[in-house]
Amino acid sequence: MSMLRVDDGEIDGLVEHFSRVLDFVELLGEVDISVGADRLPVVDGDALRPDVTREAGAPGGPLDRSGLLGRAPLASDEAFLVPRVVSRRERGKAGSE
Repeated sequence: MSMLRVDDGEIDGLVEHFSRVLDFVELLGEVDISVGADRLPVVDGDALRPDVTREAGAPGGPLDRSGLLGRAPLASDEAFLVPRVVSRRERGKAGSE
């Protein structure tokens, strides 16, 4: 949010909006969540699946870097490449004010 640009005329509306959001969050804290808690499922023991070592290339097994990057639409030798969302110029403007 530090990169958002807000005109002075928008500030009052945003203050009102976020005040309503905070009021709603405070209201949620008043909800009685004890009702129905006895109906929630109880899991005894370890609910996680056991660790199982699988061979490379097997379903669920480890993938080698070149195989994984080879499936990407755009990649370098080391990582996935993604398009820039915010240009450097826009980033500089937001931080200079």
